[in-house]
Amino acid sequence: MNVLDTKRIVLYGILAFVLMFVLVIVFWGFSTGFKYFTAKPSGIAEKERQVQSAEFRIYSYEHFYDMGARIESLEAKLVAQKKKIQKQKEGSEEYSRTLTNIAALEGLIIENKAQYNADAKKEETRGQFRANDLPYSYDLSLPE
Repeated sequence: MNVLDTKRIVLYGILAFVLMFVLVIVFWGFSTGFKYFTAKPSGIAEKERQVQSAEFRIYSYEHFYDMGARIESLEAKLVAQKKKIQKQKEGSEEYSRTLTNIAALEGLIIENKAQYNADAKKEETRGQFRANDLPYSYDLSLPE
């Protein structure tokens, strides 16, 4: 084997290495580009799969039942506090405490009703799993 053959073998080896390096870069570029262009459709499909999962449905149904029960409980407490304050002497410490409780309960009722309504309007996620025996939304008024 002469020097010319050795140089040719080395040159072919370098060219093969460069070609392999270029092919790796091209393959990486195509795979990255493919992921980029399919990210939105696959993300939409993944979101749909998560929303339609049994765990999310059960969680959403329970969430609305819990919110409804919380609102009913707070309204019952408000009615009880309003009955209680009618029997108290205006200006007394107990009257002031009950009045504070009433104000706090009213705020909690409105806050919970607003959250329920906001969750019920989420048609693409949680809102589609509100049970039929629950109200579509709550009026933000307070019980008498």
